[in-house]
Amino acid sequence: MNKVNPLWLTPIWEVQTNFDDSFNQTLMDEMHSIGVNMATEAQPKTSLWDYKTPALGKLKQTILEQVKSKLTNDLEEVSSLNLDFKADMAWVNVKTPGESIELHGHPDAAFAATYYVKTQANCGNLVLRTQKGNEIALLPVTGKLVFFPAYVLHYIEVNKSNDLRISISTDITTVIDPNAPNALVLKSWCNDMLKIKEYQCLNV
Repeated sequence: MNKVNPLWLTPIWEVQTNFDDSFNQTLMDEMHSIGVNMATEAQPKTSLWDYKTPALGKLKQTILEQVKSKLTNDLEEVSSLNLDFKADMAWVNVKTPGESIELHGHPDAAFAATYYVKTQANCGNLVLRTQKGNEIALLPVTGKLVFFPAYVLHYIEVNKSNDLRISISTDITTVIDPNAPNALVLKSWCNDMLKIKEYQCLNV
């Protein structure tokens, strides 16, 4: 029996990366520098990923590798779709003590991902609201990645620490190779549609 990936049991997963304090400090330095540039740019770029810096680039690569690994490793029918993933939109969330983020969703993407750059105790859990109205609270931990379906409503609790809560979030879209052998196209149901009249003719 094939091992079942936990992703197929629950669409929420967390990954503790090996990114250390030095890497996270570099990320913060890059984001501050980007902020300085954006303040003076006539037309700032629309996504954090558009600013090509080393640490941000490594983070983006890691996020996409994690998603592809989770979604394609276990089921042959999925891996044969030649799936690819895009992370076009990204932004930083910097919350001072007392700040939070209201309930919202990301309807234009397949998955949402968040990386915790800097956290403290009581800086505000990520809370996901299920279809039944239940809530799942995820503890923010520096160096951790969290993935969940983008349609899931979620919010960030009030930062009750005495320091900044810093995270980077991104939307991820799925791209299916239309030339894959089992790509989901209307023609794949051709034989089923032909049966409609064939069956009627046999029973006349």
